[in-house]
Amino acid sequence: ELTRANADANGLPVVFTDLMSAVAAAGDRHRVDAMLDELIIRERTSYVQPSTLATAFALAGRREEAFVWLERAYREHDLLLPTFNYGSMNPGRAALRSDPRLGQLMRRMGLEPAPDLA
Repeated sequence: ELTRANADANGLPVVFTDLMSAVAAAGDRHRVDAMLDELIIRERTSYVQPSTLATAFALAGRREEAFVWLERAYREHDLLLPTFNYGSMNPGRAALRSDPRLGQLMRRMGLEPAPDLA
């Protein structure tokens, strides 16, 4: 279903990362890495929201790079960034919730971090 949704959305990055989530949940690390590479290449020629790239890096298990993109999302006033403050079905975003930097980022945005954030 997500493969079809991705095709119907012409590879819209936010839908693409939903597909990445399913691939990651299936344990296909090689495909997750290939999808991340594809998204990085796409970012060079068209706009991809930094929060979407942060999610993709988190799905690939590359937490430090995910936080680099979250910082960029903060600087660019990415509209999806506040959604990281709330529980998410996306395993990439969920993986970042245990890192105290996410709570600190929410505070810098003037948001009260969700109770499960440090």
